[in-house]
Amino acid sequence: MRWARAVALPEAVRLVGQRRNLPALRLLRQAERIVPHDPLLLQVLRESTCRVTVVTVPTGADVSVRDFFDAADEWEPLGRAPIKNVRLPVWLLVWRIAAEGFQTKEVLARTDLGESVNFSLRPTASVPPGMVDVPGAIPGSGLETELKEFWIDQYEVTNRQFKDFVDRGGYERRDYWTEPIVRNGAPVPDARREFRDRTGRPGPAAWELGTYPDGEADYPVGGVSWYEAAAYCRSVGKELPSVHHWEAAAFFPAMTEFASYSRFGAASPTPVGASRALGFFGTYDMAGNVKEWVWNGTVQDGRRYVLGGSWNEPSYMFSSHDAQLPLERQPTYGFRCAKYDAPVAQSLLHPVEALVRDYRRERPVDDTTYAVFQSLYRYDPLPLDARVESTVDRYDYARIEQVSFAAAYGSERVPVLLFLPRTGAVPYQAVIWFPGSNVLSEPGPFGLVEREQPWFLFLVRSGRAVVVPIYKGSFERKIRGVLSPHGWRDFLIQASKDLGRTVDYLETRRDLDAAKLAYYGISSGAAAGPVMTAIEPRFRASILLGGGLSSLPMWSEAEAFSFVPRVRVPTLMINGRHDFFFPLETSQVPMFEWLGTRDKRHRVFESGHVPSEWHEVMKEILDWLDQHLGEVTVLHGQ
Repeated sequence: MRWARAVALPEAVRLVGQRRNLPALRLLRQAERIVPHDPLLLQVLRESTCRVTVVTVPTGADVSVRDFFDAADEWEPLGRAPIKNVRLPVWLLVWRIAAEGFQTKEVLARTDLGESVNFSLRPTASVPPGMVDVPGAIPGSGLETELKEFWIDQYEVTNRQFKDFVDRGGYERRDYWTEPIVRNGAPVPDARREFRDRTGRPGPAAWELGTYPDGEADYPVGGVSWYEAAAYCRSVGKELPSVHHWEAAAFFPAMTEFASYSRFGAASPTPVGASRALGFFGTYDMAGNVKEWVWNGTVQDGRRYVLGGSWNEPSYMFSSHDAQLPLERQPTYGFRCAKYDAPVAQSLLHPVEALVRDYRRERPVDDTTYAVFQSLYRYDPLPLDARVESTVDRYDYARIEQVSFAAAYGSERVPVLLFLPRTGAVPYQAVIWFPGSNVLSEPGPFGLVEREQPWFLFLVRSGRAVVVPIYKGSFERKIRGVLSPHGWRDFLIQASKDLGRTVDYLETRRDLDAAKLAYYGISSGAAAGPVMTAIEPRFRASILLGGGLSSLPMWSEAEAFSFVPRVRVPTLMINGRHDFFFPLETSQVPMFEWLGTRDKRHRVFESGHVPSEWHEVMKEILDWLDQHLGEVTVLHGQ
């Protein structure tokens, strides 16, 4: 009984807080046999589990489940369907459904959408090898009547598979190359001969001597153009999926949060299926690894969409549209194929209009209007009631303090993580971090140490403190509808107040130099940077990585364009020339030109959304901080 109440139940509560509901349920089952009427046990069971019936077609299929984070072979058998009134964790589980003579499915499914969970298996003979089926209808997508059930590759096309295409003479077979090859709007005669590897042989850009590097047969093929991807799919009797089919298979509503556990922020791809990045319908690596070409082009400039994000990009690129010139052959560009049982509606194959707002043709609001906007972000200087919640020694070069203080609104508290260097002179310079939109869906707060660390821990190593507020709307402080126009406005106003209260708190610390503060935001954090630094005057430097003026619909009081001319802090913008989300000419350049500070710099790399030239990016950031906050004296042996 002591173990059940003092060990099992507190651990189950902790696991539920991390959405590890199946391991929590295993503990709850053990505790239930010992203390079946314990109030905490009954409460956790009510909040984290539900009763469901599992139905399969055909009946009698063997059903097993595992937690998303469990090992791939850690299955818990439930029995043969139909399985009635079984207690299971609320939320997503990985399911395996198997029946003799039918495909075996390993998919994700939720238990909280009704009283039953239903699965349908196809006869093995009717399943295209290496493919999984995706139901076409997505409620609310507007495509319910046009998007029919289809097949998509379980894995990205590998080097081994593409080598077979090359060896079969795929570059010479004109019947595989059905689309006119165009460069700068003009046809290119037999441009297939331009698709050569590093040694001039037919093949992807990163290959040599017509083949892939040793040991990388099962890695996703990269360095292929849209034309090569389309030709390969045609050669095996398939097609490139449309934007709509790809997004249906990716199923953003269920998978965006899990994108952070895919191959992002890495130095290289991984063999297909090696990560735990299982999709809702049984696909792997739709998030990260390589970006995937799809069929549709853009309305504006003939680019083709390449989706899912790559291994060297942030995790939120999974659900962000990107489009590039179809002749581009970056090592991060790969693909997978689709197969349709019936002809696809032409409306699904047409060019898709990119959401681009041309700020070159607009002007920010006037001073009178801005004064009204500014008043929305003010707060009263109420007592902080600050306290240190915990200290963690996770790195040999830093310690992490979790602190909290009273928010400027309601009765909430703002959690903040302080990454304090073990080297560097006290008081430390401090950099306040504002992450991308992925934090609006991920759990936290300490989970961000693993997922966000590539973007800011180098600053701690340099001898500076990094301060990470858990802004209202992010991590465990989520709010519903945060990405709607009204939701984004509320998020931004509250986040600005959280930021201001954080600066208030830093001014009370003797080990931090509140006169040497910098703002550092990435993507949506960079896009919000002008709002934050215009409202908060105590920063001495600002760094905006991968930001710009957003084309997403939002209210004027929450869009950076209204605030950019009022920014007075020295600002460094770092961008990629080929950023599809914040285009160079219509988004980045107008932001830079409208910045009200005279001390500004715009460094543009030959990259996409967030520049991949990371060593150069770090140098730019460190040089900017040295210039505006002063160089850091590193003390060794502390």
